[in-house]
Amino acid sequence: MAARLCKIYFSENQCIGSKMFHVYLLLSEKDKRTYCGFTNNLSSRLKRYNAGQVVATKHRRPLKFLFSEKFQTMQEAKSRELWWKSTSGRRKLKEILSLSTLMNSKDSSKKWINLGSNETYPDW
Repeated sequence: MAARLCKIYFSENQCIGSKMFHVYLLLSEKDKRTYCGFTNNLSSRLKRYNAGQVVATKHRRPLKFLFSEKFQTMQEAKSRELWWKSTSGRRKLKEILSLSTLMNSKDSSKKWINLGSNETYPDW
């Protein structure tokens, strides 16, 4: 199977105004849990989250935008969303969040992360 091409954005402003589909990850600053979804209008969707108009996350606000990936088709986006919600995707997200915490800590010598794993991830 050929690898899918996608772009990863770490700022919500980088990916607004596109006609493509976005898979996005949010972090609840209240309970530290993540939320994953997909949309073809990221700007509008994020505004709805921040306004408390999304039932699934209304009680978990404030939400922090982590990143998004952009895809050309809805099927690719839906497939990627399901992968992030799978065990493999959750493990990868945990690794990303741990690395982010390590990079932002004042004493980075406290924790080492093994990035040389043999685990395989889907083509993307």
